[in-house]
Amino acid sequence: MARPRTFEPDQVVAAAMMCFRENGYQATSIRDLETATGLKAASLYKAFGNKASLFEKVLAHYRLDVVQRRVGTHLRPENGLAGIASFFSSTYLTETSPWHGCMIANSSLESEALDAAANTQLRLGLSEMRDALEAQLDHCVEIGEVEQSV
Repeated sequence: MARPRTFEPDQVVAAAMMCFRENGYQATSIRDLETATGLKAASLYKAFGNKASLFEKVLAHYRLDVVQRRVGTHLRPENGLAGIASFFSSTYLTETSPWHGCMIANSSLESEALDAAANTQLRLGLSEMRDALEAQLDHCVEIGEVEQSV
């Protein structure tokens, strides 16, 4: 009989996210993930498949937790152009990890090494940010805060 899980998958994904943010996808080893999560490799493989599958879950978590929260907080009509500035600066000023920068943007630099599922998460994250920024700029044009030519 298999032993019941003694860990919370969302907490493991959050810990793995910090590890991947620090090292990048390619430079993160299974040993690094063991240290970051407190789980042995066998438990990681059983729960998440392989490193690529865990990374895809990490990117999905980052999109849904970090990107969508930042978009919802900063890119609101009432924030106008200042919302765009605060959206970008929030990556450096309000995130709690010491590894600055957007994980979606940074991971895009490694896209050739990633599998299709991870690249899908990257495309979704980039599209969500682009669409929200475009809508915010359109609103800024409508209210006269930015000229149409921009």
